[in-house]
Amino acid sequence: MAIIFFSFLAIIIFIIVVKGGPMISKDIEINKDEMKRIFRASSDLVLYEFSTQCKAKALVAYIECLVDRNGLYNDLVSPLIKELNSPEEILNTVPIAGAREVTDMDTITKELLVGNAVLFIENIDTAYLFELGKWERRAIEEPGNERVIKGPKEGFVEDISVNKGLIRRRIRNPNLVFEDYAIGSQTNTNVSLVYLADIVNPSILEEVRERLKNIKLDAILDASYIEQVIKDSPRSLIPTVGYTEKPDVAAICNLP
Repeated sequence: MAIIFFSFLAIIIFIIVVKGGPMISKDIEINKDEMKRIFRASSDLVLYEFSTQCKAKALVAYIECLVDRNGLYNDLVSPLIKELNSPEEILNTVPIAGAREVTDMDTITKELLVGNAVLFIENIDTAYLFELGKWERRAIEEPGNERVIKGPKEGFVEDISVNKGLIRRRIRNPNLVFEDYAIGSQTNTNVSLVYLADIVNPSILEEVRERLKNIKLDAILDASYIEQVIKDSPRSLIPTVGYTEKPDVAAICNLP
C-alpha cells in the first residue's frame, strides 16, 4: 500500500500497491551512508553534520517530528559546538538524562524509531544515544467524518511533518519511506508518497511516481485535484481511490 498526503490538508488519499546488525564505523561518512541505506533515504530522516569545539567532526541523526528540535539544539548540538574539549567528555558535556553509548546499527535503528537521537563522532567507533522524543500534543482531534466508538481518536492536521510523525509512530519500521514532491506550478503544494519498501510492488510504485511527476496543474488546493489525474478510471462507478483523515487507517492500509 502506498499513501499520498498533503501539507495543508487533513486528508489522505491512498492507492493500493502490493508487495545482529552492522557495527558503527570510525568513518562518519560510512555511518551517514548506512543511515540512509537503513531508512531508504526517507525524507523524514534528518542527518545534521557540524564541528565541535575541539574540531571533531560530528553527525546527529534523528527522525523529524519524533524529536524535540529545541531540545536537540539547546541541550545537544549547542554544548558540543561551544563546550566540548575532547570526544571522551561527550556524556559529561551534554546535559541530557539517559544518554548512553551504543556500538551497533540495529540498536540505533530501533531507538530512532521511538524518538531518540544518535550522535556519531569522526574516528570513534561508538555512537551516543540521547532521549529527545517529543509527542505531538496539539489538538489532534477525531475527524468529524470518521468518528469511532473504539480505537484512536487522532486525525491528520495541516502540518505535513506532523502527519508523517503520526504514521511513523504507528509503523516503527525503517522500511517505511516518505518521498516528497512539490506539485502545482503556482502553489508548490507539498505532497508525500508513503510506502513500505520491503513489500511494495515496484512496478506499481513506479507508476504512481510517474503519475505524480506528470501532473501539470497550476494549483493543488485539496485532494480532489490529484485524484482526478492519478486514478485509473475517472468515470468509474467503483472507487479506485480512497480517502482517510485517520493515521491508524492510513497505517493499516500500508500493511500487507
